[in-house]
Order: sequence, then structure tokens, then C-alpha cells
Amino acid sequence: MLNTNEHQLRLKLMEFAIENEGVKCMIETGDRTNPNIKKDELYDYVIIYGVEDLKEFRNSSKIEEYFGSLLVLEKKEGMQFLKKFYQNSLRFILVLDDITKLDITFILYNEAQEYLNKDSLAKILLDKEELLEGKEERSEATYRQHKPSREEFTNCCSNFFVTALNIGKGLYHDKVLYSTNIYMDAKKYLDEMTAYYIGCNYNFGVNVGQHYEHFKTYLTEDHYEKYLEIYPQPDRDKLWTNLFQLCMLFRKEGLVVAEKLNYVYPKEADRDIIKKLREIWGKYTEV
Repeated sequence: MLNTNEHQLRLKLMEFAIENEGVKCMIETGDRTNPNIKKDELYDYVIIYGVEDLKEFRNSSKIEEYFGSLLVLEKKEGMQFLKKFYQNSLRFILVLDDITKLDITFILYNEAQEYLNKDSLAKILLDKEELLEGKEERSEATYRQHKPSREEFTNCCSNFFVTALNIGKGLYHDKVLYSTNIYMDAKKYLDEMTAYYIGCNYNFGVNVGQHYEHFKTYLTEDHYEKYLEIYPQPDRDKLWTNLFQLCMLFRKEGLVVAEKLNYVYPKEADRDIIKKLREIWGKYTEV
């Protein structure tokens, strides 16, 4: 059952589609259509409007006039999922005065069916032309962790080791902010490897989340604790500890992924980079 605020907001979103002749359909997606997520009032409303002409909605004034008082209005390039497939889309992030967040994207109506075919969470709320066909049941199928290609796996490893070496050099030269910032780049590659690791363990049938928010669900408690320990602190000594923890976790996961996918883990590069990092760390401790 919808609460009063949600009911009113959904009516407002629907009225926007009905009252604008250029809007031909309205689709909802995201967490609010995901059957695996327990709903609450904090989840964003993610709405896709299929339109005849994007130019009509390129100016944010049409949205501002309709939705009234806004705390924030941000124009963005397009949803990450949509950008994979469509160059022509407009996206607006709205924060209403009650802090409700709307994520509204406009795409061409003649591309809406293709979008519906690809987004397993998409739900048709309105189709003025009655031409679109949606799925009866929503699922996370589209958002499941993909199996990395051999090239993706190799690039992830290479990027990680190059970045790890740069972190060590930066720490030796007392560039704490530089090292902390690029440490997050290394963590990004660990995140990729962790996602591959989870995918391998679950036959690439689970959704780890766009920002890896579901890692906790699919990692063992011990593994997850080790993952949390690698988050950096802007302190030279602690960063050195974090760096070696990061490398060990990457090695553990990378070896498992390589074995399960029949890929080659760069053991020699791993060994030599870690050896060099220990040499740099040794010089650092002598200073």
C-alpha cells in the first residue's frame, strides 16, 4: 500500500507524462522495481520517459516548472546502464524539498522497446501508443556480474600492479595525499577482481551492485572483514600496511579467478612488484 506522499508523487510523475504530448511512455526501473530488495522511503524513484524529440526536454525549465520547489537540480549525461547502449539520452537528478530524490531520464520512444528488452528491472507504467511489450516479472538478470574476458582480467591485474608500485614510490617520497588518492585507484581494481571472484563462486548469477554494495552478502564474514581493513587512512605507516593487505587480497582473489576461468594469473609480475615494494618499504623504515 502506498503512503500519501508516495501516492501523490507517483501521480505527479504520471501527470507529467500524460500532460506532455511529446512524452509517449513512462517506465520505472531501479531498486523500487527490484523484487529482491526490501522497499523503504529512502530509495530513489528512477523513471524513464520515452519521447518523440529530445530537444523539447533538453532545457531543465520544463521540469522545474512542473515539479516546483527543488533543493537540487542536476543535469547529467545519462544513466550508466543506458549509456552502454544509447548516445541519445537526457538525465536529470531532482531533490525535492522533502529530500525525495528523482532520477529522470529521457530517451527516444522508438528506442524504448530495445531498452525494455535489455533492462530486466524495467516496468511499463504508461504507453500512449500501446506498442511496447514489457516483462511480466522483474529480475536482476541484466545486472548480474558478467564473466570477464581474458583481456579484462589481464588488464585488471596489470593496472593494479602498476598503481600499487606508484603508491609505494609516493609513500617513500612522503607524498601522502598523492598516495592516498591513487590508492583508491588500486582499490578500484581490487573491487573489479572481488566482483569477478564473487561471480566465479556464484556461476555469474548474482548482482554485486553498481557500487559493489552487495559484497557483504556474497563474501564470507572473514573475507569481508579483510576487505574492509584495506580502506586507507592518510597516514604513511598505516598506508604501507593497507597497501600490503591490498596486494595480498588481490593475489588471493586473482589466483582463484584465474583457476576457475582457466586464465593465467601474472605470478611473476605479482612476485616482482611485491618484492620491489618491500625493498622500498625497507628504505622507508631506515629513514
